[in-house]
Amino acid sequence: MDQSKCPISENLPLGRLFADALGELERLGYSRRSRDRYRAIWEHFIEFSRQMKLGDELSGDLAARFVEQYRVGDKEAHKPGEGWRWYIVIGVKVLEDFAHLGRIERAVTDTEKIHLLPALKKVLRDYEQYGKDRLQLRPSTLRTRTRCQV
Repeated sequence: MDQSKCPISENLPLGRLFADALGELERLGYSRRSRDRYRAIWEHFIEFSRQMKLGDELSGDLAARFVEQYRVGDKEAHKPGEGWRWYIVIGVKVLEDFAHLGRIERAVTDTEKIHLLPALKKVLRDYEQYGKDRLQLRPSTLRTRTRCQV
């Protein structure tokens, strides 16, 4: 079997999986605030698993029950002050991706934080200049347009 295609984090105890995922978030440059948010969600996830006696490994059933516990699909989740519920879904999805793929892929990549080839840097600078001069874009719009969104 090709080891490069094997998920490296499946079947780990939840605590170890969470620690590894948090390390990956830090390696990717996630802010302390974002890491703390994921940590809080995952700590609730562990506690939920213990209370419900659903085991110490990530499973689709466990993830679905956890999300359901917070009634993310309910109309309540759309009320003011309840936006935190959507982070539950994001936190579980990131964890499942990490467990299955062995990595976390950022939804948005800041091009200033990655190493681009010189030719790509020139193209990006030319586009930024075009956006400023010809399209009259605001700096915030240029930042949004020059970040990679997956």
